Amino acid sequence: IAVERRRQEMRGTQDVRVWFTGERTRIALAARFDASATALVSLPVELPADCIVDSIALFDDGFQAAGTAARGPLETHWQRMGPERGVLTVQRPVAGRFRLDVAAHVPKPPSATGRVPLVRVMFPAAPVVVAWNEPAPASTQDRSWQVRSDERPPLYSLRSTADAEPPAPAAVE
Repeated sequence: IAVERRRQEMRGTQDVRVWFTGERTRIALAARFDASATALVSLPVELPADCIVDSIALFDDGFQAAGTAARGPLETHWQRMGPERGVLTVQRPVAGRFRLDVAAHVPKPPSATGRVPLVRVMFPAAPVVVAWNEPAPASTQDRSWQVRSDERPPLYSLRSTADAEPPAPAAVE
């Protein structure tokens, strides 16, 4: 008899915040992943071709013993694998729960219309909640969208500064 263990798919959640300004588009990704069943080796990341990653950090988000000081980021290596792909490799693979924080920007003024630029980890079981130009405090108008890893980002249409309301999604294909 041969026994083969089925590999469990990593699960997680991803929140992307996008801020359109006159000079650039800022993007922040906050993601949490549960890789308890198998060691986390790498995270495939999708990002806009002209996007610059300002910072990227992966943290062990597991339970810490009482009195333990907060741990810093894990040792990782970031590498751009193509115009719209990158890989974050964990230097010492380990199983557990993780938090990924990415800060990035597109260094040019945004187009008046287009697809919301996303930075996201490409795992089927980790949907992305996208929000853009969220004011603080957030208004009651919903400007967020949930996107699966195999879906295209939502469309946006920026309004002129004379318009009172922030941009809202136009449609999703």
